[in-house]
Amino acid sequence: MGKKDKKKTRDPEKKAALAAKKDAKADKAALKRLAREQDRLSSLSIHDDDREDAKAIASNSRNGGGEDIDSILESFRNRTKELTSAELEVIDTPFPSPPRG
Repeated sequence: MGKKDKKKTRDPEKKAALAAKKDAKADKAALKRLAREQDRLSSLSIHDDDREDAKAIASNSRNGGGEDIDSILESFRNRTKELTSAELEVIDTPFPSPPRG
């Protein structure tokens, strides 16, 4: 009967300390989660540099400045040709290599 009495009557100070520790851990996790979400949202938002770039592009298009669409398309075509053309190189070693062992 002595053992049952010990389990039923817990030390109230110890119980309060454990509850406080659990609450502190939950608060810390919540703060960490909120900080991560805030970082994620701030990385998705428009930065000041992006706003300045957009203003420059808008003012350029209003002034009639900038590149002609045909010249832009031609530069993309030239770049695509450079990327898709193959270069052949001579290999001095026999290929495939003979089996080892």
